[in-house]
Amino acid sequence: MKNIAEFLKRELFSVQNVFLVSCLFWGILFLFLNPPFQAPDEDAHFFKMYGYTSGSLNFKKLNNYSGQILPESLINIQKYYSSAKYDKKTKTSLKELKIVSEQRLEKQNTKFLQFITSWYTPLSYFPSFIVLWIMKILNVKPLMMIYILRFCSLLAYLALTYAAICIMPFKKWLLALIAFLPLSVYQAASISTDGLTIGLGFLLAAYTLKLKFDENSENKIGLKQIFVWGFIFIYLCFCKYAYFPLGLLYLILPQEKFENKKYYLKGFLIINLINLFLILVFLAANFWITKDVITELTAKTGSKIIILTDILKNPFEYLKNVAYTTNKRFGFYLCNVVSSFGWTYTMIPAFLTKIYYILMFLAVFYDRKMKEEISLKDKSIFILSVLFSYLVIITSVLLLYQRYPLILGVQGRYLTIFLPLIFLLFCSKKINISNKIMPLIFFIASNILMFGALLTMINRFY
Repeated sequence: MKNIAEFLKRELFSVQNVFLVSCLFWGILFLFLNPPFQAPDEDAHFFKMYGYTSGSLNFKKLNNYSGQILPESLINIQKYYSSAKYDKKTKTSLKELKIVSEQRLEKQNTKFLQFITSWYTPLSYFPSFIVLWIMKILNVKPLMMIYILRFCSLLAYLALTYAAICIMPFKKWLLALIAFLPLSVYQAASISTDGLTIGLGFLLAAYTLKLKFDENSENKIGLKQIFVWGFIFIYLCFCKYAYFPLGLLYLILPQEKFENKKYYLKGFLIINLINLFLILVFLAANFWITKDVITELTAKTGSKIIILTDILKNPFEYLKNVAYTTNKRFGFYLCNVVSSFGWTYTMIPAFLTKIYYILMFLAVFYDRKMKEEISLKDKSIFILSVLFSYLVIITSVLLLYQRYPLILGVQGRYLTIFLPLIFLLFCSKKINISNKIMPLIFFIASNILMFGALLTMINRFY
């Protein structure tokens, strides 16, 4: 009886279950209290998915402007809340939400809406776009559509992150705290690809560490394990191609767990070549499709080919610009990766952000299960994969907005995936906090801080 009680206590209060309940609770609050279309590009993601339900795998064009043919009810809601995107003083109210909630879909009354369409496939919105297709058939009201799609995104994030925490061989609390950051939960509880992308990123890191360190894993890494690792990685890059350099994480897998060195290298090359081919095809198709498209950025930007050529001709000068930007924006990145409400302009108070970092650093040094060190070679691979991915991200942002010498546009949500790898750089078996009260501190503190984040969001919008 005592053994059963201990088992239930251990399982019910395991890190992954505590995370699941906490994240689900706060995620639901975020998805209902965040006004429609206030997460970054939420309207564009929703309209892109709606296009899929109409049998369109691409955007529509009118006079070379990109957009979609949408029910006027959706357009009215988007216009209703568009003023809050960039104006911190614009508020909403429960009364306004009630008015919007009464709006019917009326899908027969359509109109062309011009907007910058996102470069994503239906896989990036799985399973949300299928749910949207069903809701469209059932004539679900637009506001309810928004809430249900947000919930779908949250569930996808929870499933992936829960699995990641389960298989993480050590530092489970570190991964749970990162996954429970206000930004992580806020983006997961929005209509976007971020919940799926961030969840896949955490799962890739956790599965890589499991294959390397978990004593219960099979002695050999066979075709099954390589396929699973490759599937997670390719799916992640399908959602956001900029994370392609994370393929270097494969190199921390020990060669002795493979059949032979040739089998090890073959797996690395096949996965990365398939991924590279799919990314290049995807990018080429999008460049071709959008070559004559006019957007609000068209008048402000020049040729992307010219900029890429200039970067290749003067790589060191470009790297100096990247270093300059990183130095100037480092404080913003530190805060924005913890919390970012609305269109990245609202963050929690600085002292709360500092407490989050203290908690995560405590989690780095708390683990009674860690039996092996992460080698200097492995940490070097972490650094290289993060730096190269960051370089791809900042270059993509430069091509989009073309701002010199300070490259603006990199948001904290692009960097969330890197946090487990960055914090693992500091972990050491020699420094170990094994106090049994630490999990309780992590749980209570993170939930109190999440309450502060929720109040920050409410104060922003209401």
